[in-house]
Amino acid sequence: MFRDLVLRAGIISKERLKQADINPARPYALRAAFSSITRYHGVDRDTIDYFMGHRMPYNSAYHRMTRRSLKNFIKEERKG
Repeated sequence: MFRDLVLRAGIISKERLKQADINPARPYALRAAFSSITRYHGVDRDTIDYFMGHRMPYNSAYHRMTRRSLKNFIKEERKG
């Protein structure tokens, strides 16, 4: 179901998905993307954690991507 979703959303090409050994739209990846994108747009961490259902305070892997690394990640994904 997630593989179909990621293809229909245009997140990844069919050829690139065939090469992937994991689904880039698995629930963890979608949660991480939500966290990174909302943080990039200036939403504070406590609000992000609240929407993700975390106990407060919370500092997780979802907070590790910087604006620059997120931009670079998106550029590379669009190339592929």
